[in-house]
Amino acid sequence: MYKITLLSVLKTFRHLCGVCLVLFSSLSIYGLDSVAYSSYNFGLFSPVMDVDTQNKVPFYGPLTAEEAGYRYEESAVLPDMINIQAGSVIIDMGIENQTYANAIKPYGLVYTLLDDDKIPVIWSIDKSKNKDDADFQVDGRSFAGGPFIIAEEYLTAAVQAKINNWESMGVVTYETSTSFDAPLYRILDAAPVWAINNINTNIVTSYLNAAGIKQLDSDLEKNWIVVNNAAAIIADGVCADIFAMPHNDNVTWNQYGGLIELNEHGMWIWAGCKAVSELESVENPNGPEKLNFLSTTGLVDADDHNDASGNTPYDFDFHEEPFMQFIGQTDGAHANGAEEIYLPKNSGGWRPETSIPAWDVNQSDIAGISPEKRAALIAYGPAFGVGTNGYVMYEAGHKLNDRGSIGERVAAQRAFFNFALEGANKYGKNRTNARDDYNNMYVNETVTGNVLT
Repeated sequence: MYKITLLSVLKTFRHLCGVCLVLFSSLSIYGLDSVAYSSYNFGLFSPVMDVDTQNKVPFYGPLTAEEAGYRYEESAVLPDMINIQAGSVIIDMGIENQTYANAIKPYGLVYTLLDDDKIPVIWSIDKSKNKDDADFQVDGRSFAGGPFIIAEEYLTAAVQAKINNWESMGVVTYETSTSFDAPLYRILDAAPVWAINNINTNIVTSYLNAAGIKQLDSDLEKNWIVVNNAAAIIADGVCADIFAMPHNDNVTWNQYGGLIELNEHGMWIWAGCKAVSELESVENPNGPEKLNFLSTTGLVDADDHNDASGNTPYDFDFHEEPFMQFIGQTDGAHANGAEEIYLPKNSGGWRPETSIPAWDVNQSDIAGISPEKRAALIAYGPAFGVGTNGYVMYEAGHKLNDRGSIGERVAAQRAFFNFALEGANKYGKNRTNARDDYNNMYVNETVTGNVLT
């Protein structure tokens, strides 16, 4: 176990945003001529994407590691603990009575600090804890629910004034009187950008609005973008970390087959309600590809299975993982809409790499059309079980802010925000193994970012 002090963290360019910038620089330097190699960084020129959808012309150019499609794999770079100096500010995510003010608005504060102020935020999670246990204690106080920490060295007068403003909206913070060691899960250095499907867009934007995340940041750059489908993301070169897809009952390969390519190159996918069973059943009419990201053979169609049993509390697990950093249960938040629970087809099951952190052991179809399978309220994992792919998360229910208690609604939406934060930061610059997505190879190069001593 190592102890560190945070000195500095630089906000990384997200992979997809790098792709968008390179499209233009590549054109200006090389036009449409492909180039075999260069002296930049890792000694190669890497194709970015087919922007000419009619002629399938790839663009090439001199690229940085991230622009070239390098993603940073998980490694043992970060130690288990971090030393927090006295005078640092903790955003308390474990208030017992969870409300929009004290448990959703904090994501707006964290987002603002990352995006507007360009300062890092420490995400502290005790990886050995049980459900709702404390992550750490300091000054005689316990903090749970995956608290966020702003190191004392970043608390300028302007940042403190911003924190005070969010406190007036209900965010609960605490300034430490003594230094202490906190579990270190991740140092966040990037704010996620969402690409939201244009069908039922208002469902997702209502979550963002509740957190206080505006569509435009202080630099007038978009924090979220509305897109028609995956094909439009590729054709328009949209820069985003998360593709969010609420209820959609008309998912086709032509419109959404491109999610495979986007996901392989770093875009994470969040889906809800009936979009999930629709998505998992889509097949390429001209090839073997399917969009069964988290299951082996697809899911039972929403119209062919019953809802959750309603026999709560449902079962929960993986309390130590980042997506599950919320207090209490999500149970009632899922009880609305066309699909309130997800069941794998009888011919298959959930992929071994898929986590089912919330499930209903009493769902009536488990003994029949989906025997021995977990009826999932929440599911997540790497797409197709491949660790180098982006993650996918499913949350059952049409709206996560419409039914159930306030605490249940808050918990379900916290899973949504946790997923987005992790998606924007998982391949950040505190990684040492760069991966070339296009040539399926690792590059023996150290990438320097966070300075840890």
